[in-house]
Amino acid sequence: MEERRKSQRFPIALIGRYSCAGDSEGECALIDISTEGTRIKYHADSTWNIGAVVTMAIKFPPRNELIQAAFSVKWNEELDGESTFNYSAGGALQISKRADKKLFQEYVSNIYSVYSQDDQPTSLEDLIKSLE
Repeated sequence: MEERRKSQRFPIALIGRYSCAGDSEGECALIDISTEGTRIKYHADSTWNIGAVVTMAIKFPPRNELIQAAFSVKWNEELDGESTFNYSAGGALQISKRADKKLFQEYVSNIYSVYSQDDQPTSLEDLIKSLE
């Protein structure tokens, strides 16, 4: 897939479970985030439809708290040679519960402080705003 991203991606590592349209469910992993969205790897019998809204329960360290989120699929691709996940998808992650959103924003702030570079255009404020 050709890279068309305008903003910097920040690697994250969160494991969860998903349910798509009530007919498929399984494990997933959030692997990066930017102001434009989130990339997720997942295991399924077929790709998610573009525009589908996938519900997720995401585990947050260190206490493995579960937060609920909705993921709107913008693109999909098949992954070759991976044993755990066979698809990758990009899209918008929406967290409606205030406490869950706060936990996620704190996690993203910590990730940003580790991976950001002075010459990158993405600001922490823009990244946090994209999660609201």
